[in-house]
Amino acid sequence: MLMWDLKQLQEDPSVGVSGAPSENNIMQWNTVIFGPEGTPFGDGTFKLVIEFSEEYPNKPPTVRLSSKMFHPNVYADGSICLDILQNPWSPTYDVFSILTSIQSLIVESLYKAILCLQIVQKMENIQVNSVEPPVLSF
Repeated sequence: MLMWDLKQLQEDPSVGVSGAPSENNIMQWNTVIFGPEGTPFGDGTFKLVIEFSEEYPNKPPTVRLSSKMFHPNVYADGSICLDILQNPWSPTYDVFSILTSIQSLIVESLYKAILCLQIVQKMENIQVNSVEPPVLSF
C-alpha cells in the first residue's frame, strides 16, 4: 500500500505536496506541503513526518508538523487536529489525501480567522456607533 502511495505522489507533483519514505524505514515518511499560491502561506514550505503502523491502511498514521507554525489546528508538539486522522478514519485515505487535507486545513482556517475578525470588527463598529453611553448618576 505504501509503495502505491509513493507512486501516486510522484505521478502528480503539481498539487503542492511531496513525500517519500525515509532512507532506512518505509514506515516513516518525510513529507512537504507547499503553501498554496495566492494565500498568506504562498511562500511557505511545511515539513511533516508521517509514521505508519503495521495496521495501515486500516489505522491512521501519526502525522506531526516539524516546521513551526502558529495555527489553531496545530498543537505545540506538531500534531495536527484533523478529522480524517481521527475517527472516522477510512482505509480509502492515502498519503496524498492526508497531505492535501492538511494543505486545505491550513488555508481554510486562515480564511475563517480573517472572516471572524471582520465580523468582530463590524460588530464593534455597530456597537460603538449605535449604543449611547450609559448615564451615570450619583
